[in-house]
Amino acid sequence: MKELQNLVKSLSSKEKRMISDYLKAYPKTKEVPKILDFFKRISAFSKNEKKSNFSVNSLLFKENSSGRFRTMKTRLKHKIYESLCNDNHILRHPGLDENIKQSIRLRKKLVQFIVLYNLKGKSEIALNLLDFVIRKAKGYELYPLQVDALMHKIGLLDYSKDKKEQKEYYALSKELTNSIRSLSVQTDVYNAFNKLRIYHAEGKPTRFITHYLYHSTRHLEKMVKDSHSGLSLYFFYLMKINYFENIKKYTQAANYCNKLTELVKNTPLGIS
Repeated sequence: MKELQNLVKSLSSKEKRMISDYLKAYPKTKEVPKILDFFKRISAFSKNEKKSNFSVNSLLFKENSSGRFRTMKTRLKHKIYESLCNDNHILRHPGLDENIKQSIRLRKKLVQFIVLYNLKGKSEIALNLLDFVIRKAKGYELYPLQVDALMHKIGLLDYSKDKKEQKEYYALSKELTNSIRSLSVQTDVYNAFNKLRIYHAEGKPTRFITHYLYHSTRHLEKMVKDSHSGLSLYFFYLMKINYFENIKKYTQAANYCNKLTELVKNTPLGIS
């Protein structure tokens, strides 16, 4: 119960109104008014920590049925999750950056493809959905998602005797290899940058950090440039700026600052 109360307590007034409206719009059954009432009561009780779980339970049910109460809690949690995952809420939320918004949107579309394909077969609308996910995931450098989508597309072409489909199969296999490589580079660069953040947080000496930056950027430089990944370049440039500032080569640091500015201006990744 504490988990549900904390979830409701974390909701803004706007989100609570949205969830109430979502519950009201749900197909009318005997359970819907109870779930809506339950949500309103949890919202009220979340403001008063002294109220007990039993009090919430007894307000809703004349007979104290723990089984019914557990079911109600589970259903309410699922409805809250569904409401918070609504496209309009996600795409308009100021607290989510563009990459996260697009990742959620594209993952939903991949799920839609999987459902359509398994229920309706290899239809044009399902294939268009899958192609859209592959194309957009590549543009936003969402490589785990792109790899997943490419695996689905390649699976559709397995054992095909059609020459055109065989050609597409080999092209997609090459693209899959490149995506996996880009994901690996992205992971290595982010891990190196995260290690740098940890060293700064631990108060490591400048000399130690400079030594780390020198060797890590030398190791990463070629693979980052070969990957053509904007996100990898973003973290790499930050590390180079830190390195040149540490050794007091401010002209070189400024050059990388300019590169970073141009990258942020000309990328769709939503990095800043």
